Amino acid sequence: MPNIDEEGARAFTQRVRSALERVQLPNVWGISISVGTTEMAVGESIQDTIGRADQLLYKAKLPPRRT
Repeated sequence: MPNIDEEGARAFTQRVRSALERVQLPNVWGISISVGTTEMAVGESIQDTIGRADQLLYKAKLPPRRT
């Protein structure tokens, strides 16, 4: 999302999450979504940025560790 600062990106992801929360599908108990934002680091390739974001989303979907 070029030309959007971190706060704008977070607001956008919150709107997406809220919209999906209201979706009702027949024969479906619920919808789950993991969203987040990351910023491309100086000198980082787009592939590395997407890879890092993908790893963070995968981590977000893991069940919490029991201690």
